[in-house]
This record gives sequence, C-alpha cells and structure tokens, in this order.
Amino acid sequence: MKAKSIKGKSTEEIKVALAQSMADGYEPTVAFVFISIKQDRKAISTILTENNIDLIGATLSTEFIDGFSAYVRVSRMQAVVRETRT
Repeated sequence: MKAKSIKGKSTEEIKVALAQSMADGYEPTVAFVFISIKQDRKAISTILTENNIDLIGATLSTEFIDGFSAYVRVSRMQAVVRETRT
C-alpha cells in the first residue's frame, strides 16, 4: 500500500493538494479524513468522490495539525480475498 498525506485550511487548498499528490500518476482509492466541523465536509467529500476515492472520516471540533483544519491521508489499496476450506 502506498499512501500520501495532504492538509489544508480550506476546501480549495485540499483540492490543490490532492491534484499535486496525483500529478505523478498516483491514483489513490481510499482517503482517511480528519476534518474540523468548520470545514465544508460535503465539498471535500465531493472532491474525493469526483476522483473515485472512497472516504472514511471523522469530524473534530477544532484545528489540530499546525493550524490546519483538514488532514487527508490518501492510499491505494487492493482487496485481497482468500478462500479457506474447512
């Protein structure tokens, strides 16, 4: 699994950071999002969805990392299915 972290103080900062993280051809499939209730959660969810990225997240009551109010960890994950016999 390859993962990258992005953060921002606004929806636009998150959008730009995501685009920059994908500029090298990286195609994340899931995002773990920690976001302030002050952020536009719906807009950030839309940005991720438009890029075919599933979302797992939590809201927080305040900024929490260096004054940023949104922290997104995008990853490329593959499901592994194993068959077992009893």
